[in-house]
Amino acid sequence: MDKANDSVEPGFQRLLEKTALFGARGGGYIMLATAIMISVDVIIRKLFSVTLIGAAELSGFAFAAAASWALSFAVFKKAHVRVDVIYRLTPLPVKSVLDVFAMLSLAGVSCLLSWHIGALLLEAIELDSESALLRLPLWIPHLICTLGLALFSIAALYVALRVLLLFIKRQYRKINEIIGVEGD
Repeated sequence: MDKANDSVEPGFQRLLEKTALFGARGGGYIMLATAIMISVDVIIRKLFSVTLIGAAELSGFAFAAAASWALSFAVFKKAHVRVDVIYRLTPLPVKSVLDVFAMLSLAGVSCLLSWHIGALLLEAIELDSESALLRLPLWIPHLICTLGLALFSIAALYVALRVLLLFIKRQYRKINEIIGVEGD
């Protein structure tokens, strides 16, 4: 996605991409562990009529953490959902307008999400909130999600600014390479 002759620092993008990959992989491992925990819970509940206390609560935290960290990876892999029925019929300059608008919108939404989860984190710290069953301090899962969504915002803002600059320079093919729909 980056080339040495780009006007942006390729090292920064590599750092973002590696961090996003690390977060996505970590989220995948967390989801695998959660699936194992839930499977064990189902089996022992069926065999022994006993349940793992807090398994559902932990799985909710795990899913939120995994999702928040995977979002930045999806930015770099062009994996966010798009409706491209009309998009594929338009000329490259129109596609670039749509792509840049979509990326700027994604960056805006990511910043709103980060802001609100950050506010929840501060509230959890201030109120010393705990989860219902495990009495886990809620600042812990909120912090993990806040960091994941902050990375998402940084990645989305970085890509949005990059393609906006390319749009100003009318480098439509480069925009299409970076954020365009695959196979187009």
